[in-house]
Amino acid sequence: MNISEVHTEVKKFFPEKISDVIASGPLSFFYFEPEIIKELFLVLRDKIGMEFKHLSYIAAVDNKECFELVYCLYSYRWGNVIHLKTRLSRENPIIKSISDLFVAAEWHEREAYDLMGIIFEEHPDLRRIMMPDDFEGHPLRKDFKEKDNYHGIPTSREKILGKF
Repeated sequence: MNISEVHTEVKKFFPEKISDVIASGPLSFFYFEPEIIKELFLVLRDKIGMEFKHLSYIAAVDNKECFELVYCLYSYRWGNVIHLKTRLSRENPIIKSISDLFVAAEWHEREAYDLMGIIFEEHPDLRRIMMPDDFEGHPLRKDFKEKDNYHGIPTSREKILGKF
C-alpha cells in the first residue's frame, strides 16, 4: 500500500484534517492536524488493509516559524514506509503522545521534548533523555543560546574550520 493509497483511505475518515500528498524528491508525505493524531494512528495501525504496525522514528524539525514532527511508519504486511507530518506552533508546541499505540514512540517523544521542547500530553515518562536534568533550554532549537559555561566548564570552542 503506497502513500497515495493510504492517503485515499485516511481521507475518508478525516476529510478536512489531512493535506494532499506532497512529493519532495524521493519522499512523499501528507500533513495532518495535530488534534487527530490518536485517531489517525489507530486507523493506520489497526484498519484491515493498512496495518502500519511499526513506528520507525519521530523527527522534530525547527522551521523557525513553527515546529514540524515527522512520523515514519512501516507495514510488515505491505513492506512499505509512509511519512506523515504535522505542524506545531512555537509558542505552544503540544501534541498528544502516541506511546500507548507504539512503544517506540516513548523514546522518540522524550528526545523531541529534551532537544526541542515539544510537550507530548499523556506521555508516561516525559523527562530529559540526553541532556542533564538541570540543563536549561532545548539545544536543537534555532533560537537556543548557549551559555558561556555549564557548572564551571567552558562551553566555547575555538573555530577550527579553514585552518587545515
